[in-house]
Amino acid sequence: MTTPPIQLFAATLKKAWDSETSFVPDEWTSDNPARGQCLVSALVTQDYYGGSLRRYRVTGEDISETHYCNVLDNSSRKEKTCSQNM
Repeated sequence: MTTPPIQLFAATLKKAWDSETSFVPDEWTSDNPARGQCLVSALVTQDYYGGSLRRYRVTGEDISETHYCNVLDNSSRKEKTCSQNM
C-alpha cells in the first residue's frame, strides 16, 4: 500500500465523514462534520501511517466523553478531528 502525503490523506478522510461513520450519528451535522469521527479516523490513520492509538477522557461542565488520536512512531500526534464541537 502506498502511503499518501498527510495533507491529501486528511482531505480525503474529511470527505468521507458523515453520520454513518460517526460514533454519535444523531449529533453529526454538516456544520460539525468531525463530530464522532475520532476513533474511525485514528484507526484509518494507523492503517496508513502506523503508530499507536491513544484514548483520552474529555470532561467538562456539560461533557464526559472518550476521545482518540494516533501517535506516530516519531512521537508526533496525528489529530484529524480537533475541530469537532462536543
